[in-house]
Amino acid sequence: MTNGVKKVSSNTKNGLTHADLLNIIAKAAEEGTNRLSLSKEGITEIPNEIAQLTTLEELSLSENKITEIPDCIAQLTRLETLNLSNNQIREIPDCIRKLKKLRWLNLANNQITDISACIDILIRIRWLNSLNLANNQIMKIPKNIVNFAHLKWLDLSANNIKTIPSCITNIHKLEKLDLSKNAIKRIPNSIIHLTKLEDLNLANNQTTEIPEYLARLYELTNLNLANNQIREIPRCIGKLTKLWQLNLSNNQITEIPEDFDKLTKLWQLNLSNNQITEIPECIAKLTNLQWIYLSHNQITEIPECIAQLTQLRWHREIHYYGSYVLNQLDLSNNQIIKIPEYMGKLNCLKKLNLANNQIRHIPECIAQLHELTELNLANNQIREIPECITELIYLNWLDLSNNYIREIPEGITKFIGEKRGLNFSNNQIQEIPTFIAKFTQLNELNFSSNQIKEIPESISQLIYLRKLNLANNHVINIPKFISKLTYLESLNLANNQIKEIPECIIQLTELKELNLSGNPIGDVVLGLPHRNSKSPRPGDMVLGSQSSPQGIE
Repeated sequence: MTNGVKKVSSNTKNGLTHADLLNIIAKAAEEGTNRLSLSKEGITEIPNEIAQLTTLEELSLSENKITEIPDCIAQLTRLETLNLSNNQIREIPDCIRKLKKLRWLNLANNQITDISACIDILIRIRWLNSLNLANNQIMKIPKNIVNFAHLKWLDLSANNIKTIPSCITNIHKLEKLDLSKNAIKRIPNSIIHLTKLEDLNLANNQTTEIPEYLARLYELTNLNLANNQIREIPRCIGKLTKLWQLNLSNNQITEIPEDFDKLTKLWQLNLSNNQITEIPECIAKLTNLQWIYLSHNQITEIPECIAQLTQLRWHREIHYYGSYVLNQLDLSNNQIIKIPEYMGKLNCLKKLNLANNQIRHIPECIAQLHELTELNLANNQIREIPECITELIYLNWLDLSNNYIREIPEGITKFIGEKRGLNFSNNQIQEIPTFIAKFTQLNELNFSSNQIKEIPESISQLIYLRKLNLANNHVINIPKFISKLTYLESLNLANNQIKEIPECIIQLTELKELNLSGNPIGDVVLGLPHRNSKSPRPGDMVLGSQSSPQGIE
């Protein structure tokens, strides 16, 4: 018997032929396979021969073109997991109730409209505890859903459901309920009867308030109410003391209540895209926080209480040992004027995003963020990069685009680790420094929209570079040594003063996107390799004096 997942993969764009499918089934039956994946194979019909797979425990037929489930499926009596998502199924046949051992059924992304008959069939499967009917065409939740006595996970997201019926609260064993991406306006008070509910997702609906009684779902660990029309967080939220994750982003919330300090187990908080003007002192008591997202609000300053989120903890629940709790802080798109000195206390912060604010100065305290790997200060009013930034030796992503920077300090080359990207676009830089060559592992480099006149030879030493953007500068020619960038996939030199394209471009065999629009180049014929190679595709090449750059950011 084969215990591993037998994954089938055809070599043709049209998927498996019927004969190939029968051969696979026959071989799987002979081997006694218990896990089989036939996903993404263009299958339109499940053949009767599937009944031969009597040892099968897991079967995936997702992302095909199946329109109906045949009676022969009932012969797979050992089946525990069945994935039929992303097909064209309209109804569930009575035969499926014979799959007595079925625990997990995925019918997401089909064309099911009425689940009442479907439920009458599925409730006969005693062990079924997970049902996914997301992204179908379901208009309402029928009353007979109360008969799902053993169901623990129910996903009805991305349908056309407008109300949550009180009958759903009789599924007493329910632990996870996903009703996101519907048109629900109100959370009924009967929801308090789901006493074992741990995960509730009502994001992307039309809910206008968080009702007081929601706080009686004492077992909740994950609550998602993002993308609604909520204006206020009630004080009762503090009673949900087991919450790990809370997402209230994209609402109309103006303040964070003091009762937040009772959510001491919270490790991820998302309040981005609201109308919050200040971060309250109570946030300091959330000592388990690892991720805070407060971008796109109206915050003007970073309070000192943020600096207190540095307590050493062991998180057994998520198998994570963090030197200090807070490791991601996003305050982008606010109205922050300065980075306070006490920010240096967050010395295990890994990702800091302060883009799109009004910051003028990078303070010395930034050097104390020793663990920082990503720093985004784009779209501020910064004029210089201080030497202290060179102490951030683990930094692998730095974005200082859209500022007023004129030069880059050489000490920046102290950065070690895997280099992913440097973005200095939209500044006032006149030349690319020669010490850029020390970033030998760099993948992305962006100096677009500056005042650069030439490409220095030092850039040829960035042998692992995949994206190079020098658009909107004053570059006159493309040097021959550009051919040494053998891993280059994207090259943007749009809107410069380049008059000719050197033949060395042909040697960039990995190049997929080439943008030379907005240059005074005449008619050009390049001897590029044929289209089946890894050279630029015609749709990705923009040559000559077109008005705007395309294809490469």
